[in-house]
Amino acid sequence: MSNAIRQAAETSKQMPESDYSPLIVLQSGLQNLAPLFCLPGAGASVTSFTELVACLDRMRPVYGLQPRGLDEGVPHSTIHAAAECYVQAINEKYPGGPVHLLGHSFGGWVALQIAQFLLESRRTVASLTILDSEAPDHVDGVIPEYNNTEAITQWIDTFELVLGHPLGIRPTDIDLRPEAEQREILHDCLVAEGLLPAGSDPEILRGPLRTFAASVRTPYRPEKPYPGLLRLVFVDNPRLDAVANRRNQQKIVDDWKQCAPNLISVHCPGNHLTVLKRPQVNALANLIQDKSAGSSMSAD
Repeated sequence: MSNAIRQAAETSKQMPESDYSPLIVLQSGLQNLAPLFCLPGAGASVTSFTELVACLDRMRPVYGLQPRGLDEGVPHSTIHAAAECYVQAINEKYPGGPVHLLGHSFGGWVALQIAQFLLESRRTVASLTILDSEAPDHVDGVIPEYNNTEAITQWIDTFELVLGHPLGIRPTDIDLRPEAEQREILHDCLVAEGLLPAGSDPEILRGPLRTFAASVRTPYRPEKPYPGLLRLVFVDNPRLDAVANRRNQQKIVDDWKQCAPNLISVHCPGNHLTVLKRPQVNALANLIQDKSAGSSMSAD
């Protein structure tokens, strides 16, 4: 048995996770300015911030923190694990000085935990902006679980927000089908809508879908309230009327204040995804660059 274990260790292939590095340069900028680190939503890559970066001051360094599992490797199983990995990457690139954090949707939870870790290590968080994210859990509850059909159905909802109309895929169209066939059905629709190139392979959806499913199944409960200023940006849900939107947004603000008492909320145009697309993204870019809308928080 000892010989078998030894031989397996000698012949085993290197795991993809060992080569994973989350940091991606979105804009070089000037090294003497506090950088902005952007965290995408569930199943999304840092390219979702491309149009936002194009609207920002060219002097500001901007980086994306790419979730593990989009290409190779296994997605992080907890918010804390992802945040620890990202903090290490931030410290390697910028070992000192203030940093700005922006998290979209699920990335907002990770951004909050990164901010907590940075403060605990006596780093300065110049600003923390969370874009259209549900509040973390505040009490112990049932860990969310979704089968593959339920996960892909939720993912389809995000594409429909971009398109502004349904894709026409019903849960019954994909239920009980093998996962590869489910991806093929979604791929064909995305190609027809022009969201994917015609010559692409349906397998390009495997990593993003796996990462999305891992995200929606991940619970998060902050260990303590965030002491700094948190800027919460919310948008309207096109499926709700004005009254329902206001009611839903107020609940989200109230829930967030339980883990971030020093919270300010700001409304931006667009929906959950088009807020990062032109022309709506201009408002978000102006907000991020408005120094009067945020303040620094240091552990000192």
